[in-house]
Amino acid sequence: GMICADGHVDGAEMKFLKQAIGFLDNTDQINALVQQVRNREKPVLKVIKMERETAFNILKHLTRLAVSDTKLSNSEADFLKYAAMKLGFDPNFANHMMRWARQQLETDRILEDLWKMAQKSRPHYQ
Repeated sequence: GMICADGHVDGAEMKFLKQAIGFLDNTDQINALVQQVRNREKPVLKVIKMERETAFNILKHLTRLAVSDTKLSNSEADFLKYAAMKLGFDPNFANHMMRWARQQLETDRILEDLWKMAQKSRPHYQ
């Protein structure tokens, strides 16, 4: 659902899809998930009662997926809030998660820039 929320699927989102498929054992579930992405369908979610840690981890991965293309559309934010509520979280909690994910993206960008600088630098031993 999150992959299709903004109407297009980019490379980063496909990477997440492949990871999600890795958790599935059932071929029918895998085919249904792939077809849903091809058709750009947003699923109707049911309330899922589970351990808080599991629910949090699911929401964390959905949040990372939502910002994986470095943008967060209104439809992605709305779907994330919808998913959060189905996992038993207040929609405002999803806002906090989105803020965290954006900060993570910025940190990752800085780290990538530092790596580029390191690659261009010459070793300087003392």
